Amino acid sequence: MGLWALKSFKKDEKIVEYKGERLTVAQYDKRYHEEAMGSYGIDLDDNHVLDARRTDSGMGRWACDYHGSGRKANAEYVVDDDDRVWVVAIRPIKAGDEILTDYGDEMHRALGL
Repeated sequence: MGLWALKSFKKDEKIVEYKGERLTVAQYDKRYHEEAMGSYGIDLDDNHVLDARRTDSGMGRWACDYHGSGRKANAEYVVDDDDRVWVVAIRPIKAGDEILTDYGDEMHRALGL
């Protein structure tokens, strides 16, 4: 799985919206209590998480972490003022490049990286 650019993107350009269900942290933790980390969840703030695991419209969820790829991250997750999450280019991306992000230290620890 993964996410590849169909066109080129400039630095700071939005690539795709990361869509999902808005949950409180308590709802999210209850839903994924048996998993150390619920997959496809992004913190919106201290009290809310965007859960893209149970959605068919969340193409942004297919962006992979750069660890193990031998490459650097070329995109990051950005929460805007409307609590919408975007995958945004952090450097120029060419058509055909894989979109690679950094899942963050907490997820890396959970994955044993």
